[in-house]
Amino acid sequence: MKLLASLLLATPLAAQVGFPGPAPGYDVDLSGYQGGGMGATLANGDFVVSNPIRMRRFDAAGNLLSVLYEYSDYPNIPSSFFGPQDLRLSPDETFVLVASGASLFRFPLPTGQPQRFNMPRDLDPLTLVFEHTQSVLFSSQQELFAPMQIWRYDLTTETETLLGTLDPPAPVGTSNLAGPMALDAVGNLLFSYGWFSGPDSFLGRIDAADLTGAVPFDESAVSVLSRNPDRITEIFPLPGAEVILVVQNDPFFASFNVPGKIQRLDPTTGTAELLFETASHNYIIEDAELVAGDHPEAFAAFQPATTSSIRFHFIAPTNDPVAPPSQRMELHPARPQLSQQPAAPGMLESTIVAGPANGFGFLLAAPAALFQNPESLYFFNGRPLFWGLDLSLMQFVEGPFLLDAGGSHASTLPAPQPGLVAGQAVLFHADLTLAGSTNAIFP
Repeated sequence: MKLLASLLLATPLAAQVGFPGPAPGYDVDLSGYQGGGMGATLANGDFVVSNPIRMRRFDAAGNLLSVLYEYSDYPNIPSSFFGPQDLRLSPDETFVLVASGASLFRFPLPTGQPQRFNMPRDLDPLTLVFEHTQSVLFSSQQELFAPMQIWRYDLTTETETLLGTLDPPAPVGTSNLAGPMALDAVGNLLFSYGWFSGPDSFLGRIDAADLTGAVPFDESAVSVLSRNPDRITEIFPLPGAEVILVVQNDPFFASFNVPGKIQRLDPTTGTAELLFETASHNYIIEDAELVAGDHPEAFAAFQPATTSSIRFHFIAPTNDPVAPPSQRMELHPARPQLSQQPAAPGMLESTIVAGPANGFGFLLAAPAALFQNPESLYFFNGRPLFWGLDLSLMQFVEGPFLLDAGGSHASTLPAPQPGLVAGQAVLFHADLTLAGSTNAIFP
């Protein structure tokens, strides 16, 4: 037990990088809805999506529930939306906001009369974010060389307030892209700013207090979390200091040749964990959303899939002979799986799959009647561990055992008395850091 305790407290090393598709400890599934457009997932799993001519609602399986709005039916909105857009679901899920140019459009849910807000300035793509149901923040650059201005817009009074102005980080004459933006759980504003993957680009934070100050803020209010990130298109705050970045370099600037990525950045350590990567810059990740599960704070490799997930459109180039041109995918953690089946009389074959490559682990057992369901969640050096066995009565069955390069292990063990014992394994990376646990079995 002392060895196991010391391993749980081991310090993580740098994350593995450099693979196409999901990283080890993650998996992707096709999401229910497989069409195009920008969308948002409701709490019940329904998906509201807008394409240039209509807004529709699908259930979690991708079945069409209703056409909410045919844009050509309403004289106060465009018959079609073209160019950059934002689509945001209100916090209370009573309406959807669509941004296009210098206009905001409110579409009530489930249906109603659309409302148009004529804004005094264009909204930068991907910067619209709700403060609360009747207030949004956005960025506006009048041109690519101009400063980034951050505004608050009150949907009730239809008035705007300038919160602050940030000068471009790159040299004068260089196109600087503002956004995206997001608010974390305590109201701090996270944003990116800069020239694609140039040396002057950065991911920054403005504290919540500076968003309510009497005087507009400037660059002195910015805390730089990361410098020189590849072109960021979405920011998703997680509980604590971490953020998840969806990164996609513009495919029209082929000289960069930077693949699309989904990364987890820890600003406190400066480390980045790659969760998903495309084969090249020609494969695009867009319209991503973080779908909170039962434990967003435990969204990490080798954890249960239900913790949280990221849904996104994956767009392949037309010359790809295998991949469909557009798929909506869901990236989620993939928990290692423990199974057992009868072997020789009185013996069981125990198998673990999808664990950390070349790692190791321990198989433990405890009375099945005392198994905790749902499992308890513990954290060791920031790494989550779901565990259901009774801590006071659990015993070692096997270990430490080694996992192969595919993260698998098989062994033959004496069979316990049926129904009395639950088994569960805790797994570690080859660098001795905690990976996670398997599911529990009840022979």
